[in-house]
Amino acid sequence: MQSYHNSVEILVYPYSNSTWTVAGNDIGNIMGRYILSFYWSVMTTTSIGYGDVTATTFPEYWVVSFVMLLSGCFWAFFLARAIDVANKATEEKQNYWSRLGMANNIVSKFNNKDSFECTKYGHKVGYNFKSIVEKELVLYVYKQHYLGLCHDPELPIKNLSEIMHHLPRFLRDRVCLALIQRDLHKLSWFQHSSIALDTLAGIASLCEIHQFDAKERIHFTKDSVKRGIYIMRRGIIAYKEKNDVKRIDRVYCSDGVLFKEFAVFKTGEVIIPTVTLSMLTWTEMIFIPRKALKALFRVHPEIWQDHGRWSMLHGGLKYWARQRIVAKSNPFVLYFESDDEDSN
Repeated sequence: MQSYHNSVEILVYPYSNSTWTVAGNDIGNIMGRYILSFYWSVMTTTSIGYGDVTATTFPEYWVVSFVMLLSGCFWAFFLARAIDVANKATEEKQNYWSRLGMANNIVSKFNNKDSFECTKYGHKVGYNFKSIVEKELVLYVYKQHYLGLCHDPELPIKNLSEIMHHLPRFLRDRVCLALIQRDLHKLSWFQHSSIALDTLAGIASLCEIHQFDAKERIHFTKDSVKRGIYIMRRGIIAYKEKNDVKRIDRVYCSDGVLFKEFAVFKTGEVIIPTVTLSMLTWTEMIFIPRKALKALFRVHPEIWQDHGRWSMLHGGLKYWARQRIVAKSNPFVLYFESDDEDSN
């Protein structure tokens, strides 16, 4: 299981503020480089002199001055081009470390303790990680605007794609796993002291992050395929039991905090009624497959007795679930009903 532990560490690479600015990529730097090289060339030319060639007449003075100016321009162009070539040779690497530093600044709030050695740059872009951070920033801007605390509503979210341009692909996977591992720590199942970090990392590697847009719905019926459980991580949803329009409970979850935990159990004798979750905003949920929970309870059966079988259920769903589950049902049979088909 040690390999799972290594797979969830995220990149928090130390960087200085100087890496945020890529030198030599705007007009001001180019003009300054040419002017400085021209000054160096003129000073060098005048200090060397022209031997015994000395202007004695007024026309000779203008000829010598013109030659000096021409040579100064030549050396200015030569030096500026040399500096430009040397700068472009390292510009790609500078851009990479600059954008990686900005990305790490965003990622560092997920988990500040994990670190590992950075690998070679130039990997494929991690699109899923870009989507996660985009959603984080969009929700942040919406929250600030809604509360009236946003002084800059034109937050440059569009620049995010530029920041993520040089991100390595492995960073996407590690950040996703680190997000799941961090959230699993907040669940009563995984707060047990006997659970090792590599075990938790292995469970996190089996989980998935599902993202739903506003107005999307999930229906849970007796004919749905049972695969595991969903845990709401972010967003606002409307919970509707038995398609009863009069009974709608809104569930709020924001800032990555697990305010509500949903677990749907099923035994062979119980038929779960139709339940609908309507996404009122963009919503993110963590899917824990049945095999991950079965593996956890096999390795640590004491967790079930110590925390109680209903500790993971929110109070609003606790009574509803207790009425439909036999008290002595198998704790390893944990199902979540979804419309997704699973051949397994």
